[in-house]
Amino acid sequence: MKFEIRDRFTMEVIATQGAENIKEALEILVKNGVSLRGARLDGADLEGLDLRNAELGNAVLDGACLRLANLSDANLSGADMRDANLSGSLLTGADMINCRLRRTDFGGANLSGTYLNFADMRDTDLRMANLSGAVLCMADLRDADLRSADLRDADLRNARLNDANLSNADLRSADLRDADMRDADFRDANLRAANLIGVDLRDANFRHLVYQSGAKLGEDTK
Repeated sequence: MKFEIRDRFTMEVIATQGAENIKEALEILVKNGVSLRGARLDGADLEGLDLRNAELGNAVLDGACLRLANLSDANLSGADMRDANLSGSLLTGADMINCRLRRTDFGGANLSGTYLNFADMRDTDLRMANLSGAVLCMADLRDADLRSADLRDADLRNARLNDANLSNADLRSADLRDADMRDADFRDANLRAANLIGVDLRDANFRHLVYQSGAKLGEDTK
C-alpha cells in the first residue's frame, strides 16, 4: 500500500512511501532522511516509533499517539501537538521551540536537554517527566501538572507557571529568574540552590518545602 504525506498548508503531497501501515511508512521515510516538515499527521497512531533526528518542524500532530516513541534530537519546532499523547516518550535534545502543546500528555517522558523556549504548554501533563537541563525560557506552563517532575538545572527564565502544580518536583539548581509563579503549588518541592531572583511568588503554596536553604532570592523577588 502506498501512503501519501501532505503539507499542512497546501495539502500537496510532500512524501510517498509503500508500506503495510502509516507507522512503517514514516519510520522508513525518517530513516532515509526525508523531510516531513509541515506534514499533516494529526490523529495518527505513531506509538513506539523510532523517529530519532526526524525533521517534523511545523508539522501537525494534534491528537496523535506518540506514546513510547523515540524522538530524541528531532526537529519539532513550531509543531502543533495539542492533545497528543507522548507519555513515556524519549525527547532528549529535541527542538520543540514555539511548539503548541496545550493539554499534551508527557507523563513519565524523558525531555532532558530538550529546547522548549516559547512553547505553549498550558494544562500540559508532565507528571514524573524528566526535564533536567531542559530550556523552557518564556514557556507558558500555566495550570501545568508537574508533580514529581525532575527539573534539575532546567532553564525557566521568564516562564509563566501561574497555578502550576509543582508538588514533589525537584528544582535543584533550576534557573527561575523573573518567572511568574503566582498561585503555584510547591508543596514538598526541592528548591535547593535554585535561582529565584525576580520571581513572582505571590500566593504560592510552600507547605513542607524541602531544602529551601541555598536558594537565591533577590530584593525584587515577590
